[in-house]
Amino acid sequence: MPNTVQAELKKVIENKEACLVLGAGVSRATCPNENAVTWLGLIRNGIEYLSDVDPDGRDKHLAVLDCLSGNLAETSNYLILGEYIEAQINTKGGGFGRWLSSQFEDLRVEDKTLVKAIDALDLPIITTNYDGIVEQLTLRSRCTLKNVKEFVTELRSADEGTRRSVFHIHGYYSEPETIIFGSSSYQRLLKDDFLQSFERAISVFKALVFIGTGSGLADPHFDGLLDWVSQNSAISHNVFLLTTDSTSAVTHRSIVPVRYGADYTKLAGFLTTLQSAKQRSGGPSASVRAFLNESELNSTRVDLDTGGHAAIALALSPIALDEIEERARHLLLLERSKAYCKINRFHEASNDAKVASEYFRNKTLLFHMNAEAVINTVMRDQERWEDAVAQARSMAACAEAEGRRRAKAIAYHALARSLALAGKTAEALSYAAKTFEHSVTAEERGEAFFAEGEARRHASQIDDAIAAYLKSEKTTFISGKTDLYIWCKLCLADCYFLQGNFAETAKQLRHFSSAIRNKYEDHPLETLHWKLSDAALKWSLLKNSGEEIAVSDVAKQYNEILGIMWPTHYATGLRVGKTFPKKL
Repeated sequence: MPNTVQAELKKVIENKEACLVLGAGVSRATCPNENAVTWLGLIRNGIEYLSDVDPDGRDKHLAVLDCLSGNLAETSNYLILGEYIEAQINTKGGGFGRWLSSQFEDLRVEDKTLVKAIDALDLPIITTNYDGIVEQLTLRSRCTLKNVKEFVTELRSADEGTRRSVFHIHGYYSEPETIIFGSSSYQRLLKDDFLQSFERAISVFKALVFIGTGSGLADPHFDGLLDWVSQNSAISHNVFLLTTDSTSAVTHRSIVPVRYGADYTKLAGFLTTLQSAKQRSGGPSASVRAFLNESELNSTRVDLDTGGHAAIALALSPIALDEIEERARHLLLLERSKAYCKINRFHEASNDAKVASEYFRNKTLLFHMNAEAVINTVMRDQERWEDAVAQARSMAACAEAEGRRRAKAIAYHALARSLALAGKTAEALSYAAKTFEHSVTAEERGEAFFAEGEARRHASQIDDAIAAYLKSEKTTFISGKTDLYIWCKLCLADCYFLQGNFAETAKQLRHFSSAIRNKYEDHPLETLHWKLSDAALKWSLLKNSGEEIAVSDVAKQYNEILGIMWPTHYATGLRVGKTFPKKL
């Protein structure tokens, strides 16, 4: 690549004057064994599905695929195939939206290197992909045509620190009404009024950087977006197309092909060379820096909801607080308290949270509530349940006095969880219902369902608890909140175990390692719970207590270091053959 091109690309990225546009190649590199993340794979899956549900039309479906796939260099052929599949599944296959969701809801992430490298550039993102892999791994918020105005407002913002969303220009798989799949829906997109405001918003950038298209990963929507960009003079300047072959034909005017290497394995490393010197030298990641901008606190969460707790705590611990202005300093303390809490450093978590809570008490209600929620979590984890109930009641009174929806949702959730552990089931269920009433986002609804599950599990209402946990699991997965998703799996395993359903127990426990991406240090208490549940399952199936002694030793460490008694009781009872799990 000519040095002048590389220098220009690097300059616009470092100056935050670029917007990234991601295609199917990004998802394919992250989930290499998932066919649905590429357009051709999705099309083939659709034909196979139709052949299964409509065996009488199998020959016709395969003939359509053969006919049109003969020249898939033509974008129109992809769109015709998409139109055909959408219409046929709606007629014979139980609904296109349901089928599309089934293709993406359980994607297996195997390599997050590329997505992390993209996120580190700290630029706004547009994607033609239907999956939510980028949001899942970066905790960026999601925008579709349903809330496009939010993304347009974000792009127009003078503060680049707020540009942290991922806009799915062709829809998100679980929102069928936003999906652009076939010819007719694609034409509707081109005629939509939003394109005018979208074009004006994009024009604030000096460059667009296209990532994730190339040989074998054809994407008609990507090609269509390139066409649209090249036809709009306001945004066609400095359009870079990252590719494995810089000499390949590029028919779109003003688009500069940029070679990064022989294949996709070289792309993450290339993106790293485009980062600023501060980023490459190990400065805080984009999401860590973002929390210093107080308007980003709730949307970024410093990666806490998607893992990385130990790394975040390590990154934030040595920061010289006296070098940061007062408000940002207390935001840092709040986020650090969350990281400490996640890795069971309860003393540090409480100290940071108390300082942050006091500072924000009469300044910003939501930040005050977030800090109090950390304190409440520590109390619950340390089995100080009555203290947790009293503290949560104070939170609820404060939130009700102020009348803020989100603050009340946080307080009611803390109170419901605390009451459940204290054995006050009826009141716990009442506040779980109140939490749901004040919930808007999938994350908030997931928390409400989980609170209900906790109340019912501790009251031995196992069937109802399972139903609540399953609802929480579904909504939590959509929101990308990894920690709550993990606890859903662990609690479901406990419930199924109590029912004697060992097969379902094993199934839930198998998800654990993949859910935490093998980062056990980021989830120490969850890991202990998993080991204990797994040991109980093995004991029940094999009546072999040999493995459980080591687990008991680990539980004893939790007792001595953190004052948490239930793991020791659990493991000790397991060794003498009692029925488990008990109501924890």
